[in-house]
Amino acid sequence: MIRILIVDDHPIVRAGLRRIAEDDPAIAVTGEASNGQDALDALRQTVADVVLLDVTMPGAPFTDTLRRLREEHPTVRVLVLSAHPEDQWAVRALRGGASGYLTKDHSPDQLLDAI
Repeated sequence: MIRILIVDDHPIVRAGLRRIAEDDPAIAVTGEASNGQDALDALRQTVADVVLLDVTMPGAPFTDTLRRLREEHPTVRVLVLSAHPEDQWAVRALRGGASGYLTKDHSPDQLLDAI
């Protein structure tokens, strides 16, 4: 079972990601957060193998959140999700310790494969 934490500031996006993930019997959503700080707080209270992390959220820049996630939870994989083209953010995400980068225009099946 792959346990995931969904981090996105849009409730409708979180709900959609949850639905996609829960359609796969090998995935369990263990939590949600609307910003980076809430994600860090959630990981202190719940177990996740993968964090789905949005690039654009209120609060600290995603690179700071990614750095803190990697420092505080080094075994948790981070899949960065973004509406921005890959050439703008993917390199920063991967250099920052993300395990993968996926734009939000990919299909649900591609998201499940990435997880």
